[in-house]
Amino acid sequence: MTITPTPDHWNYDPHYTRYLAYDPEALVDRAGALSGATVLDLACGPGRATLAALERGARRVMAVDFVHDTIDRLAREHTEITVRGCDVVTALQNLPEFYDLVLCHQAINYWLLRCPANLIVNRLKPGGRFVFNTINTAPPTEPKSWDYVEEGRRFHETLYRVGDTIYHVQTATGLAPHINFFDWIPRETIRRLLGEKLDLVELVEGNTSVWICTRRGGTPAGGYDWTQAAPPP
Repeated sequence: MTITPTPDHWNYDPHYTRYLAYDPEALVDRAGALSGATVLDLACGPGRATLAALERGARRVMAVDFVHDTIDRLAREHTEITVRGCDVVTALQNLPEFYDLVLCHQAINYWLLRCPANLIVNRLKPGGRFVFNTINTAPPTEPKSWDYVEEGRRFHETLYRVGDTIYHVQTATGLAPHINFFDWIPRETIRRLLGEKLDLVELVEGNTSVWICTRRGGTPAGGYDWTQAAPPP
């Protein structure tokens, strides 16, 4: 049985196909116009959000993930992307640049609680945005299980929460059992961690929320003013 506190992608992706379904293009679109922007994609995995940012006109993208094989392949296949093979906190501590947009697609619950907020703020240009998605409903404390078929493979999964840790046990045809665990981060905690120096907008989409967090003191790239505009459709 595999137990992972953070996704290794080789095991995570086939086990959690359903949970990768939140469209990275939709997340990037929530960030507003990107023409000419510099972008940092944290915990990028196979780089789906990275590529979406490039397709929307980003001038330069840095992709960060601790799984070296994954990001090395991304760099080989897309020479316009710069990669850094390390954890998120190390990257934020050591990157020399400032960015118009910092992205995190489907991975914020693995690292935000262990990352001082000033590290994120200090990587943003004035008016720059930190955009991520996360669950907005606390999982049950009693184990909940269900079955389904995805891409021709039968899955059985169990989800529950112990304190502020969420455990996800996944079994599937042809795959060894897999246990994944990550943090439950209530919206009040997000506001407390990030709200001192960032203006926060939460877009609720069912059980998922997209957070657009803008550094005070400048105009966002593309001129998108989240304090005045309605959320995009």
